[in-house]
Amino acid sequence: MAVARALALDPPVILADEPTGNLDSTAGRELMDLLRDLAHRDGRTVVVVTHNEDFIPLADRVIRLRDGRIVADSAPVPVPRQETSPATAPAGRRGPRFGTLVAEAWFSLWRRRARSVLTSLGVMVGVASMVLLISLGAGLQKQVVGALLQNVSLTTVAVNPQASSGAGLSFSTPVQMGPVHPLTPAAIRSFRRIPHVVAAYGVADMLGTIAAQGHSVTTLVTTLPPAAIRGAARPDLLIGHYPASRNPGILISPAMAKALWGLTSGSVTRALGRVVRVSMTAQVTGSGGFIAPPHPVTARLRVVGIVRPTLGSSAYVDLSQAISWLRQTTGRGQPISFGSADVVAATVGEVNRVATAISARGYGAITAQSVIHQVQSTFAVIETGLGLVGGIALVVAGLMIGVVMSMAVLERRREIGIWRAVGARRRDVFALFLAEAVMMGAVGGALGVSVGWALGTVGAALFHHPGLFVVPWWLFGLGLGFGMGVAAIAGAVPANHAAGLRPVDALRAE
Repeated sequence: MAVARALALDPPVILADEPTGNLDSTAGRELMDLLRDLAHRDGRTVVVVTHNEDFIPLADRVIRLRDGRIVADSAPVPVPRQETSPATAPAGRRGPRFGTLVAEAWFSLWRRRARSVLTSLGVMVGVASMVLLISLGAGLQKQVVGALLQNVSLTTVAVNPQASSGAGLSFSTPVQMGPVHPLTPAAIRSFRRIPHVVAAYGVADMLGTIAAQGHSVTTLVTTLPPAAIRGAARPDLLIGHYPASRNPGILISPAMAKALWGLTSGSVTRALGRVVRVSMTAQVTGSGGFIAPPHPVTARLRVVGIVRPTLGSSAYVDLSQAISWLRQTTGRGQPISFGSADVVAATVGEVNRVATAISARGYGAITAQSVIHQVQSTFAVIETGLGLVGGIALVVAGLMIGVVMSMAVLERRREIGIWRAVGARRRDVFALFLAEAVMMGAVGGALGVSVGWALGTVGAALFHHPGLFVVPWWLFGLGLGFGMGVAAIAGAVPANHAAGLRPVDALRAE
């Protein structure tokens, strides 16, 4: 039994301290022959400590000690040894093979598969909720950025009459600084003389009411950029054509056509040519505020096109129509003043230079890059918060893994004692229990990522919104890594407890 225990981990060196002390001469001789075979046949180093002079001829080298000091040392005697195959040669391992450890951990989980499956399902719920919430944030970010790119161009600088406390998108009212510089036609002409500027035009977005056949809709009426300006952002035209100064009209969305005339997506073409009554109630300023005109402005416009709605707007008119409304609300002899202006740079690389030049004149200058960057930064915080909310379930699952592993340690004390009795070290037992926890976390993490992706896909289909959930490629690795990491942390304490059990106490427990 002692020899079998010593060979359990296939050691390259065997130390035998008085191996025949409790044996008779016959059994002692058999044991010494076995040790000699281990040295000569398997190529192991066998060190025997003994007081029996009869075993001297069996040794290749004899070292004599007296009172702790070496008094004699024979020269090594070469002994012919058989060649050993790689399968039988000692590999010098200091523990069980990795494959053996994983197989033993999987076997232990399979024996308690009902408990293991329930524990993995807890991890699955945590990872699935985390993946689902983060993919929701990623989908919303993609939609918002896409809507922004439809409204603005990367080469366009949005100009406000007054400098604000910071450039970019804000979810609160921006703080205005410095004097107000009206965006008159003369000011816009001066922007065109800035180096690297190819075009500049005023923007007169207004808040208005569109009515027809007893129905009305309040919406933001957006000014279209001049048709001659290339690179300016324009809404996607579904049917019809864009209005122009010689062919005035208005563009509306399918939702507005349904609200005004009850037209469905299949009959929305019937809205073309119909006349609506547009009443302007307030002009939108560059800072996001509103200025009410001295008196309401109304006009009758013909629907000339149906467009895909963009962020915050579902109706569009030509710039010449917006200028006509501004002239009706501006005192005689006074220049009109636009709520904001768009300045188009020659290339994307020149946008920041143009924005700096405009800011130097006291105006507020916002670039599309700064808006998108702030949107992405904001959504990064939102996604982190959503991930933390989903991670709460993952923490609960980790606690459940810790409880299950602690119960397993109590139930398997005899098994731990046998492992230790046949030569397993503390770190081998620790690695075994930790491997079981990590494997449960890996299974739960893989299932959680798959379930989260599936729920997102089904949810997007139910809401008829294909881009509502976006699962980035890195989220698969993150979900699997979090599942394994939480399981490893939760299983470390029970694994350490199992490794600290003494073999005698563990075997005596049952």
